[in-house]
Amino acid sequence: HFGQCYLGRHVTELGALYQRGIEHTVLAQYLLDFLSHTEDADLRLAAAELDAAAQQELATTVAARLHATTQFETTEDRNLRVVIDDSVVREALLTLRASMR
Repeated sequence: HFGQCYLGRHVTELGALYQRGIEHTVLAQYLLDFLSHTEDADLRLAAAELDAAAQQELATTVAARLHATTQFETTEDRNLRVVIDDSVVREALLTLRASMR
């Protein structure tokens, strides 16, 4: 039972940290999907200029920046759904992409 006292006091914080990590991963995947399925000409051009690794880096960085303002809903099948305005996503992706040049 070594460590139970210590861990018991931190289970809530560990759970929150784990939840944020899952949310960040879901948001980054959402952003990658957004990039690959967008009809926006500027975003399509920005995405076309990047290889897969650079797109992943872009999505991961934007996910970190947008996480605090993004809402997450649990679906009936217990998956997370991202709730964020498309214009916010567009602006964040294009702004970061411009700074990467």
